Amino acid sequence: MRSFRNTSSELCSNFSICFNPNIAFISYIALSIIYILFFSMPVNIFMVFFISVCHDLKQLFDEYKTCMISQTHPDYHWLIKRYNFLRNVVIEIDSQINCLVFWAALANMFCLYFTITGIMGSEDISIWELIVLYSALIFGAFMFVLMCLWADRLSSSAASVAHAAQALDGNLDSPVMHIRYILTVNKKVRMTVWSLFPLTKSSVLASIGTVITYSVLIKGILNE
Repeated sequence: MRSFRNTSSELCSNFSICFNPNIAFISYIALSIIYILFFSMPVNIFMVFFISVCHDLKQLFDEYKTCMISQTHPDYHWLIKRYNFLRNVVIEIDSQINCLVFWAALANMFCLYFTITGIMGSEDISIWELIVLYSALIFGAFMFVLMCLWADRLSSSAASVAHAAQALDGNLDSPVMHIRYILTVNKKVRMTVWSLFPLTKSSVLASIGTVITYSVLIKGILNE
């Protein structure tokens, strides 16, 4: 009987240690640090890198467009070769990082989902926790919008080359090259999510709208 009491007291003491508020707080801090160092920070760093890449590629297409317009007698051989080179660079970069883009977008969407879920169930949390949740929501949405916006600006910059090419004077000596050039610059230039979906402005509304919709639906199902 005494041994049973000793065992019970040991279990109770261990149980109280496990649910000690100080230990729970330390565990929460440790998990938060791990989340920031190994999840949130790498995702945001990659998004900044992706935005920088799109910015540099957009500048290359803008410079190409300026050079194309400035030519009095367009050298279509050089223009086609240069445009194909730029397009192949975008395709190569996209093929190398599109899986990381998928990972970053998915991670960002999960963060938005859990943040929205936390805000929707925020009856008993403090004002500081609400500030943290809203800050995470705004920052996550802002980074995702920037990523899609710069990818769309890259596509728009390449598309503007095609529009400007329509105004070029056809070379009477080689009308075939002029037509070939028009067909070349009308090829799409896009950054994609794992080669499945192009990143555009509409991706922002579609993704965030989907996350909000599923957050409300799942919250309603769990409350029933």
